[in-house]
Amino acid sequence: MSEAASWITFQEEGGLAIVSLNRPERGNAFAGPMFDLLAERLEELGRSGHSSVLLLRAEGPDFCVGRERPTGSPPTRPTAAQVRADLAKIQTANEALMRFPGVSIAAVQGRALGAGCSLAGRCDLTLAAADARLGFPEILSALPPTIVLSYYGKVLPRKAIFELVVTGREIAADEAQRIGLVTRVVPPERLEIEARALADGLLQRDAGSLRVCKDFFRRLDRLELEEAADYGIHVLANLLASR
Repeated sequence: MSEAASWITFQEEGGLAIVSLNRPERGNAFAGPMFDLLAERLEELGRSGHSSVLLLRAEGPDFCVGRERPTGSPPTRPTAAQVRADLAKIQTANEALMRFPGVSIAAVQGRALGAGCSLAGRCDLTLAAADARLGFPEILSALPPTIVLSYYGKVLPRKAIFELVVTGREIAADEAQRIGLVTRVVPPERLEIEARALADGLLQRDAGSLRVCKDFFRRLDRLELEEAADYGIHVLANLLASR
């Protein structure tokens, strides 16, 4: 197994899939094929249908400090197509996480920055330790985080997310909760306990019903109010008739 393959670990415990970022000495920064590996394994977990809940967590003091920037000057300047292909790997991982058919939970400690913050916030439920710090610091390196804005510009308050990306500042967990980036703030020493308790509670729910809620919620922003109600009746009627 290559070293990079050990930087993200995957395990299944009954109906729970646990994905752990495992590069603590580098703040769990994404490097090499980590985005590819994450996307491939998330797709496999979703297709298998064995897990109705997914827990995304990290080893060490930080959740994830984002992408690791290459050091030194590249031998040749990459083309726009090469850069586009590299950036597309980030979005592929983002989409694989959001496509997971069950409920996803992130447990965030320490710093969650850039791509790490983006992944944590894309989970259906995000628990953060009270001393966690979250943010999108790309602008500090003269990189406008347009991938971040493509999603969070639609799901978070417009002024709040715009201020975060143009200043690059880190925010505390309680502020992240206020703007909707975080679901719940917990004492640092209880983060893993609370995340597992939430996962265990969801595992007591009907897995099919969880998937229906997840799928319905994903479609909701594309429907007008009356369309949403009609679709809700349609989905529920088909579900109940099939039981």
